[in-house]
Amino acid sequence: MTNKLTPNPTNGVFKVILDKDITAGSLMVKDVSWNTVYKTSFKDQKDIEVDIHSQNQGIYIVRVTSDKNETYSEKLIKK
Repeated sequence: MTNKLTPNPTNGVFKVILDKDITAGSLMVKDVSWNTVYKTSFKDQKDIEVDIHSQNQGIYIVRVTSDKNETYSEKLIKK
């Protein structure tokens, strides 16, 4: 799975561009204390726009879980 976050670092709005093999699943953004700050489900989307501009600056973990139970995580920096 090769998903992509863009832009990273972000000012709050970013896109998750999904691997072509992922057709459905869920996306979560967690802070360093592992609190969920954003969550959504998706189906038949190639990219997902996420807005965390109301969150504090810092490091977040973006986690995509496919309907086949594959998990992908990447660090996101919010400036």
